[in-house]
Amino acid sequence: MSNTAELEALDQIAAKLLQTANKLPPGPERHDLLKEVGKIRSQLFELMAKRK
Repeated sequence: MSNTAELEALDQIAAKLLQTANKLPPGPERHDLLKEVGKIRSQLFELMAKRK
């Protein structure tokens, strides 16, 4: 598996985490999880952009 494919697989996992976090009731825990998943996805997008 190439590095790009691995990054895309990690992004798919992060997308699933985002969907799961959105199912949590509103509150600080949900907000914190959404923020963390957003940071992870931003880092993945940055790495993917550097690979292209």
